Amino acid sequence: MLGYGSTGRTLLSRVSRVTTACRSLPSYQIARKPDGVSDGSRFPWKDGFEIDSKTHVDAQTILETLSPLISEERKERIDLVCRQRTFDVLPIIEDPYDWGNVAAVCRSADAMGVGAVHIIRENNTDKYKQSTRTSGGADKWLDIQLFDTTRECLSRAKENGFQVVATCLGKDAVRPAEIDWSKPTAIVFGNEMKGVSDEVVEMADGICEIDIDGFVDSYNISVAAALMLWEARRVRLAKLGYHGNLTEKEIEILRAVFYLRNKGVFQQYASILLRQKPPEWQVHRGEWPDSDEE
Repeated sequence: MLGYGSTGRTLLSRVSRVTTACRSLPSYQIARKPDGVSDGSRFPWKDGFEIDSKTHVDAQTILETLSPLISEERKERIDLVCRQRTFDVLPIIEDPYDWGNVAAVCRSADAMGVGAVHIIRENNTDKYKQSTRTSGGADKWLDIQLFDTTRECLSRAKENGFQVVATCLGKDAVRPAEIDWSKPTAIVFGNEMKGVSDEVVEMADGICEIDIDGFVDSYNISVAAALMLWEARRVRLAKLGYHGNLTEKEIEILRAVFYLRNKGVFQQYASILLRQKPPEWQVHRGEWPDSDEE
């Protein structure tokens, strides 16, 4: 029989207690900016994290508390990803049928430095075709928002300063390279079987199609998204000289979000650490941001 010794038994007991205690931990919430662009940025969050109803902290507190629990290599990777992130390119998926395609779009978005994906569930609600494909964990690094109607989603995008481009065939369709990606752009991908709806075309500022040289008349939605997002990144780098465009404050907030979502044992007790009374030098100075604050 394998013997752990007194030290081993103590360690196992401690891990067991922490694991058991953490099963009932509340999930954190991030303060979200109000709809509409008031500061010229489409970054979705404010500097406020609610750990529970009585515990509100800022990004700096998150970073200082969790930093010792993350390797230097991982922290460098998170910082690099944050500096290459943009929220000015927005993939929107209308009425998806195959959840595997949604997962693949999320993976491509993360790979191309895009920070958000919006999903319209007007007709399908939760009735998706099951798939063994996954996002490779990419979805946890993205701001994924769900909308009940196409009009709500596209109206929100326009309020936030996006030009809306629908992917479909048409006499007025342009090629991906002809889109002005230097402007905030929301690109809408349609249902795998029906494509984008007439409502999307009516509300869009333009339509775009990807060249096809074979017998098929369309790309799989996940492939189309990867091609479009790659082109967006290429054009932005060539035209603007950069792709990621977050401010230092936005990078700090996003780093805090990623620290909370980072894979590792610390996720099991991060909330416990954050709910403990901090030392005086680390006390959060300021009020929890009002959700209605402009």
